[in-house]
Amino acid sequence: MELLTWIGQAAKRKRDYIERAEDLADSMASLEKLEDEMSGRANQLSRKLAAGKITFAEFQRTTAEDVLISALTAVRLGRGKQSKLSDAAYAEAMGQMQYLWKFFEDIRKALDQGKIEYGKVDFATASEIEEDILGLISEDDMNAEPGKSIPATWSGVRARLDRYLVTPAYRWYNAGEMTRSQELGASEMRRVAKRDKRCCRDCLDYDAAGWQPIGSLPVPGTRCRCLDRCRCRLDFR
Repeated sequence: MELLTWIGQAAKRKRDYIERAEDLADSMASLEKLEDEMSGRANQLSRKLAAGKITFAEFQRTTAEDVLISALTAVRLGRGKQSKLSDAAYAEAMGQMQYLWKFFEDIRKALDQGKIEYGKVDFATASEIEEDILGLISEDDMNAEPGKSIPATWSGVRARLDRYLVTPAYRWYNAGEMTRSQELGASEMRRVAKRDKRCCRDCLDYDAAGWQPIGSLPVPGTRCRCLDRCRCRLDFR
């Protein structure tokens, strides 16, 4: 399925996606619960594709829907469960689809080149995927920037799928929280870095900038080398 084809189909279901995201947000106790939910979906989708239980087109469609709904759900959690999702939030969430489709292309290339094969499942356990303790997932699979390399294993597909379904939720949550803070009258924001060994130079620079006009600093997960794994915190006043 081509990206433009899916976008055209999705436009007809926009209200349905928004309502599904609002319902999912209402059922989630926290952002962490949403991340757990999406991690489970990523695991199920990648395993079904690897086993040949769903077609590639079905995998594309379902993954795209889940990525969109995950982003919208996180925005609503950040804004508050009583809030309504805006057209602007929907449009911004749709903006990530070009990268998702590049990921689909990477899987196609891996299949064509024989790096992964249907029916030859090599999944690590959930804890191994999270911690990479046995080295079953290559460094390229774990750290690849979207579109930079193709997955070498089905575990790699699973790990990278998390980078569309799970880890970006933090970024979207912060975007919703910033919108809510603006509505409540906040005029300044600051970005507080984790300051651990995984913290990139961009995040340290944002941290050093201190308090800035709200909206002038990017939300965590954008415009930094940590990408979707960024765990900076936003404060508002």
